[in-house]
Amino acid sequence: MIKVSLPLVKNLSLLSASVILTLLLLEVLLRYSTPFPISMTSNRVAHDELLYVLDPDFPDIDRLGFRNRTGPRDQTIFAIGDSHTYGYNVTWDKSWPIQLQKMLNLEVYNFGVPSYNIYQYYRLFEMSSQYAPKYIIIGLNPSNDLVHKVCDILRLDFWKDRILELGLSNTSCDREYGEESYPDDTTRGIKQFLKFNVAVVSAVDHLIRDLTQKYFDRRDENLADPGTIDNSEADSFSIVQGSIELKVKKNV
Repeated sequence: MIKVSLPLVKNLSLLSASVILTLLLLEVLLRYSTPFPISMTSNRVAHDELLYVLDPDFPDIDRLGFRNRTGPRDQTIFAIGDSHTYGYNVTWDKSWPIQLQKMLNLEVYNFGVPSYNIYQYYRLFEMSSQYAPKYIIIGLNPSNDLVHKVCDILRLDFWKDRILELGLSNTSCDREYGEESYPDDTTRGIKQFLKFNVAVVSAVDHLIRDLTQKYFDRRDENLADPGTIDNSEADSFSIVQGSIELKVKKNV
């Protein structure tokens, strides 16, 4: 039988109490003096037709609430999509719309916002058409863009009337899953919950993990496969990078 001395127990108890108190004080300090915890909704503002857009007060977000350094003009290409188009977890210049802009030497406007779905794509397509872009690219992910957050946007007054005008109906609300819900991966769900709700964890994730990842991404940047472009067809062009090929049709 292992005997534990009383002074050791006291010291461990004092150490544990000190660590817990320090973390609690740090949590309070971060919440009152910094933007942490940063969640998937902390950078959003409400929108009557799109449900939400990004907060224009954040860096690289334009006056309309999209990830661009200038507002929409008569850009040649408009990119519509969710977090993949927005460029989640990468800097503004690493998002694929800006990479496309550099590759083609054509102006691209990024209409991508995390967690957007097919209804928001449809409205953005209407909104973008007033600028007469030459191309409109919609980054569609059928596995979730057809059901993810659909019920939320359909509760808006704008869509209650619009969906009837379009002759559509929605039967997917019972299948909709929450943005922070991961029924098939409990560990991942716990990590996401802590990241989005605990300021200390959020700060460590953004200030240490993300910066470390960006360092290694920059270091390995030269190892990435260069993209190639095929614009042999008059009304379309293809972008090939690694194993990904994106076919873009001209907007007519």
